[in-house]
Amino acid sequence: MEVKQKILVWLDDIVNKFVDSLRLIEVQSPKLREYQGEDKRTNESLATLKEDYLKIIRIFNEISNTPTQEKQKMIEKYRP
Repeated sequence: MEVKQKILVWLDDIVNKFVDSLRLIEVQSPKLREYQGEDKRTNESLATLKEDYLKIIRIFNEISNTPTQEKQKMIEKYRP
């Protein structure tokens, strides 16, 4: 559970830093208004990151809810 928490905190931190960096860029560069279509692509990228994040959480939950004797098999199931 400790590893799960660390990874979840790490993923939250990455997503938050990414969003904050985008906001900072937008504030610092008024020329970005010329690229309004980029917002849509950025939102789509963020949505993809969120979907991946949710998949990771589901995998961790599935592994953590698996009986101890079967955890190895469950982990192997998700290895690339």
